[in-house]
Amino acid sequence: MNESKNWDEARKRVLEILTEILLKIEWHYGDNRAPFRFPPNFGVNTGPDGSTIYQCVIETDLGEPEERIILSAGSPESLPDIVRMSISERFSPPME
Repeated sequence: MNESKNWDEARKRVLEILTEILLKIEWHYGDNRAPFRFPPNFGVNTGPDGSTIYQCVIETDLGEPEERIILSAGSPESLPDIVRMSISERFSPPME
């Protein structure tokens, strides 16, 4: 039960992070300039060693076919930070 609650909280936090990034991009570049699709897809998979892997899959609009960014974590609590670092580094507008 607790793991499920943590996973729900992690997904909610990831959506908040991606919303913040999208708002920054639109503020800087204008409306409808998002380089990735929202909302992302979430999944829970089992690794080769039997561990649980929490994933966020983000599709981009960059190129054909669309690129998929797959971000994975060993715990739901660490996924939001991984998403923030990876997506901010890649898509955030320059700070002026």
